Amino acid sequence: MTDRHDPVEAAFEALRAETEVLDTTRPMRTVADRRRGRRRRGVILVAAAASLPLVAGVSFLISNQEPAVVAGPPDTTVAPSTESSTSAGDTALLAESSWTLLSGSGPSGEVPIVDGWPITLSFSPDTLVGTAACNGYGANYSINDGSVTIGAFGSDDMGCDGPVMESESTYLAAFADVDHVEVDGDELTLTGPSTEMTFVRNTPVPVADLVDQLWLLDTLIEGENGSSATGDPAILLLDQDGTVRGGTGCRSLSGEYVISGHQVRFTSFRADGDCPSLLREQDGLVVNVLGDGFTVDVDGSLLVVTSRGNETLVYRAITEAEIAATPGSPVRSDAELLEGSSWILTQGEGQNGQIGIVEGSEPRITFTTSDTLSGSLSCNDFTAGLTIDGRDLSILLLPQRTQVCGISTTEAEAAFEAALADVAEFALEDDGQVLIVTGGETELIFNPVAG
Repeated sequence: MTDRHDPVEAAFEALRAETEVLDTTRPMRTVADRRRGRRRRGVILVAAAASLPLVAGVSFLISNQEPAVVAGPPDTTVAPSTESSTSAGDTALLAESSWTLLSGSGPSGEVPIVDGWPITLSFSPDTLVGTAACNGYGANYSINDGSVTIGAFGSDDMGCDGPVMESESTYLAAFADVDHVEVDGDELTLTGPSTEMTFVRNTPVPVADLVDQLWLLDTLIEGENGSSATGDPAILLLDQDGTVRGGTGCRSLSGEYVISGHQVRFTSFRADGDCPSLLREQDGLVVNVLGDGFTVDVDGSLLVVTSRGNETLVYRAITEAEIAATPGSPVRSDAELLEGSSWILTQGEGQNGQIGIVEGSEPRITFTTSDTLSGSLSCNDFTAGLTIDGRDLSILLLPQRTQVCGISTTEAEAAFEAALADVAEFALEDDGQVLIVTGGETELIFNPVAG
């Protein structure tokens, strides 16, 4: 059993004492989250310590984040030194420093570095922690005249895509082989019998430019795809006292933050409110980037916030008066978004199984008014009464105009008509480009009618 006074446990006991569990009105697992290939364990828990698997024969509790350098401003990041650790003979040159892996190899071969999933390493006086591409890891350590001894060691157990996990496992095998450290200015070298890894010192967070400035979300970037922010003005404000407030365009955000190595991280994080379907993707991306811990780059009036997986938010500096004069894009209800829209069935299933779709005569629906639906079953047209309450949907089919159709078309029409009568709710997904209607054994998937 780990000694309660173990330096690793003691270092994170202080962090746990000030940590709050994330409080939201709904789970924060989102479409954007799934696209990243990361398998979260429920909602995001920012700065919460987790029990880690046994590594090197010792089990202990450790946070999956880098050591907190400062709980809010001022910035106390240690300035780069030009001395070498081999001559210093202690940990003074490493304490409170933060590094990112440039290249390396170990017992399992060359460490592959995946774009958007950096490998980091940060030091406090007697503990080290970092991110091994996907998961957080940490250990206690000591240095004597350049020789480093790494003690109790653990890592988190979140899953990521295959290439990211390969990067992590190769790196951790190399890290376990390390027995020597050397600092040369802004370069850190770790070596061992089968290992050599080179890190570069991370640029400190530009605290003076970042805090007490109101930022307005302008652009969201996921991989190579970018989009403009919509909805209500989505702000971000990191106060001097270590608190944060902001928004996603449809929900408000609040909490507390620390500057941890070269990153900003939340120690508590709360999201309040609800979002229409059209804004859920944006909401999820903002929450993911901010909740995962992020690096910042301030260039004049622009703030670039980046999280792992190449997810990026671009903000611009703004004043309270400018915010008041900046109307948000209209955030309409899902029912309002549907009114006047036309959709074509691409896939359907009902009580009698798969719904047949005849090419060139696909079923169509149009939300003519807020309480009227019309369209084509395939061969025959129809009209129906419509009731929408939030995301609840009910359709009352009216007598149809009967035409003589082929047998297969008649069967498909009957199946589609029965499915419409069975629906109970709907959802708009992919920025309003997919309409999914469900109920009982029914699931109907529509795409917008072109033009």
